[in-house]
Amino acid sequence: MAWITENIGTILLTLALVAVVALIIFKMIKDKKSGKTKCSGNCGHCNCSCCHNK
Repeated sequence: MAWITENIGTILLTLALVAVVALIIFKMIKDKKSGKTKCSGNCGHCNCSCCHNK
């Protein structure tokens, strides 16, 4: 119990960061499932490898 009280700041910060990362991943998965992507569909002006280049 003493270890927890000595490191409560680090523990809370770590939990907050894990929560933020989890929310970002959840949002990315949700956007992908709903069809939202960063691709505009204009592959002539796109230098990234998107699904239209396959």
